[in-house]
Amino acid sequence: MSLFFLLKSGGQGGVVTLTDDSIYDYDDEPIVPLVYFQFKTDGTVWETPPIAQINSATDWIIPNSSASSLYEIYATEFSGSGTGTPVKTGTMDSWLPMSSNRTWQLTNTSVGDYTWVIDVSIRFNGGATLATGRFTLRAQQGFAP
Repeated sequence: MSLFFLLKSGGQGGVVTLTDDSIYDYDDEPIVPLVYFQFKTDGTVWETPPIAQINSATDWIIPNSSASSLYEIYATEFSGSGTGTPVKTGTMDSWLPMSSNRTWQLTNTSVGDYTWVIDVSIRFNGGATLATGRFTLRAQQGFAP
């Protein structure tokens, strides 16, 4: 992981961070591989598999007590390629208030290997972007033995 941006939020008492990350899942059919990143209202960032907080040092805001619904999050697709039948979920290309957990998820519902790369940004109350990170989701489904 590498730090993409680390900036002091405009007087809000926390440091907004987004750290580039990648997540991968492989399953043999009929099990469908599933990967996601979830930005939580409490300031943490989670991923699956496994279902876990990425790392407290890479939360989207530090300290977590500075998290607020006045922060907004935005995701846009950087790229998507591969094989299989990918199913991508999560709101794209719109600023969303952090009043709810925000999740971007990829499944691959047929045999193949698919990678989805999204750029995520955070700002405070309609202001300038405070941080941006790149998140790579990869789901691969293999043939049943």
